Amino acid sequence: MRTVHTTISHRYGSLRWIRFVLQCLRKLFFAVFVVACLLSLYVSLHSFQTVTSFYTYSNMLPSISLFSGEVGAKSNGTKAQYDSSNSSLNSIQNETLRMKPILFASKKYGALLVESIIGVNDDLLRNRMEPPIVNGAPKVIWTDVEDLSADNLGGCPNWGCIITKDNAIEKADALIIRHRNIKRSNPQQYMVYYSQEAPPNAFIPTAMEGLNMTLSYRFDSPVASPYGYTVKLAPPSRSRFSYIGKNYLTSKIQPVAWFVSNCWTNSKRENLVKDLKEFISVDIYGQCFNGMICKQYDSCEAKIYKKYFFYLALENVVCKDYITEKLWDRGLSQVIVPIVLVRKVLQPYAPPHSFIAFDDFASVEELAAYLKYLIKNTTAYLEYFRWKQNYKVIFLDGINHDQMERPWGLCQLCRLLWKSPREVYHLRNFTQWWSYSCNDWYRRSQLMELSSQKIT
Repeated sequence: MRTVHTTISHRYGSLRWIRFVLQCLRKLFFAVFVVACLLSLYVSLHSFQTVTSFYTYSNMLPSISLFSGEVGAKSNGTKAQYDSSNSSLNSIQNETLRMKPILFASKKYGALLVESIIGVNDDLLRNRMEPPIVNGAPKVIWTDVEDLSADNLGGCPNWGCIITKDNAIEKADALIIRHRNIKRSNPQQYMVYYSQEAPPNAFIPTAMEGLNMTLSYRFDSPVASPYGYTVKLAPPSRSRFSYIGKNYLTSKIQPVAWFVSNCWTNSKRENLVKDLKEFISVDIYGQCFNGMICKQYDSCEAKIYKKYFFYLALENVVCKDYITEKLWDRGLSQVIVPIVLVRKVLQPYAPPHSFIAFDDFASVEELAAYLKYLIKNTTAYLEYFRWKQNYKVIFLDGINHDQMERPWGLCQLCRLLWKSPREVYHLRNFTQWWSYSCNDWYRRSQLMELSSQKIT
């Protein structure tokens, strides 16, 4: 009996010990669970506070239906609340609030918070983006330009304007002309000259006086329609774009590429390239000078941007504000450094330190030497892409008619037509303003002289 009792006692003692261990483990697990819950609650509260600050700040911006182009002011009176314990976040949010960014959105570029457009006054930009007060029948824009249609109002579909090509010219609020001069029947009508080509390549009807404005690439027109533009991003949008590092350069093995389809030009760019080839390798693609075949937007074009360090974005004319897809699409939108003819044409509108110009140098040989230096010095070369962290280049391709077009062109003409009283514009001496923007604005001989200079 004693043996049995002793055995039972030992077993009972073992069970009691096991129970004690289980109770300790249960308490330990409970403590870990409580700590985990507290940590989770802290993270959730901190995240909620940050998100609340961002969305409260967002409520102070214009609202937008992402791809419809509709904007309306939010006025719930809510003030932004910031976490004073997070000085870095607070500083960024205060800077963003001070800049009062505008929300841009499109299918191609997504949603961008924009502080400003380079080369455009901030107050003017806000006026351009503000929908007009539409009251009454739509404003009628008449045109004889084949390229223009209702699609060109895609960036402002509900701003109350229509485009027509019928014969009811006298009923129109604005007339857009290109190939003929039309007498206005109403002094309140805006007379607008259209051209996306530079003066040497544009047809200009005779006696083109009495114009109010031009629908063209010129940024100084109230209805400017550039090929592209640069926006400065607000801090929340800057984080979307990563820094261009050395990994982007592993595929670059050739110095310079040039796409060209117009062989003999007003700017004499072909002479500069001929001289440049004496000092550095330049591969030519296109129909000129025995160029290699590579069609625009073909798969080979993307490979070229990866293969080359530099791209010659040379216009066929040198005119004020004449900046085409050569820079906006093929140059700045890629990971390649564009080389242009004249710095002063691009400087007001391009991102900082984003391109190289022929006229930066005393000779073509000096330019070639600098290009070779950049190829060998990765750090210096990569500095030409640093702007991509804070800026975004928008290329207006004429295909995507969305909110990115709103600050320009027909949307701005529509906005002006709804202003009451209607603002008065008069383009005095059109020939001097338009045609001389190339001939007198920059002496072509300066580039010709550059071509003849050599380093001694």
